[in-house]
Amino acid sequence: VVYSTLGSYCEYTRVSVDKAVKIPDGVSVEAALCCMVQGLTAHYLTTDATAGLIQKGDWMLIYSVGSGTCQWAAQIAKLKGYKV
Repeated sequence: VVYSTLGSYCEYTRVSVDKAVKIPDGVSVEAALCCMVQGLTAHYLTTDATAGLIQKGDWMLIYSVGSGTCQWAAQIAKLKGYKV
């Protein structure tokens, strides 16, 4: 199970079941954690960090789209209607 929140860098923590994400069989904890961290970072960068600065149809420049976080960001930006 993977879970992320502010202050969650500890060996053990309590979490509400509705906030947990089951790791599929065959996916390592490391791979699941990378996807969660990259995905959450990309989501933050394409929503909260740019709130009110970019509108649907505007260009969003994403450097280094070869990296995991930027690949997520490019996909999220396109889903939000930004030109990438």
